[in-house]
Amino acid sequence: MDVWIIVLFGLVLAALVGPILSVKPNKGQRRQELMRLQAAERGLNVSLVTLPRLPTDTEAPRPIAAYCQRAGRIQPATYWQLTRAAYEHESHFLGCWCWHKEGRATTAEAEVLARCLPHLPAGVRAVSAGTRGWCVYWDERGGEPVLEQVQALVQALATTVTGTRPEPGPRAQPRHR
Repeated sequence: MDVWIIVLFGLVLAALVGPILSVKPNKGQRRQELMRLQAAERGLNVSLVTLPRLPTDTEAPRPIAAYCQRAGRIQPATYWQLTRAAYEHESHFLGCWCWHKEGRATTAEAEVLARCLPHLPAGVRAVSAGTRGWCVYWDERGGEPVLEQVQALVQALATTVTGTRPEPGPRAQPRHR
């Protein structure tokens, strides 16, 4: 009889603690949160978006993090998007970057892209200019070194409009736990 009470108590405890532990962020989620806080401190907004489907995509794209210049800053002269294609082709920009729809980068932006894109890891899936400024769409792998590349690319694209480096945004206040 006493054994059943202990077993019942253990099951009740597991039923109470299990859901609490499943809500706790795992190591990867904590790393991702830290990187997004670092991006905010560097003047970038991060949001999840779904990229447009390319004609060669066999599945719908999954949501991906968009690291964008903060709103209200210098705006692009034209709207465009480049998405990394699964294959190289002579009609693509730099061999493997496919323009989406009609928009194209300005000459100055294209020079920045030609200089920076070849050095970005495969986790960077797209780059765009639009109403949110310049954005880099990234799977967030590679940590802070890639975050630095993403920030440098966004800032370099923003300098094509003014010729001067934009001021970093207000620093995000660290969250206390």
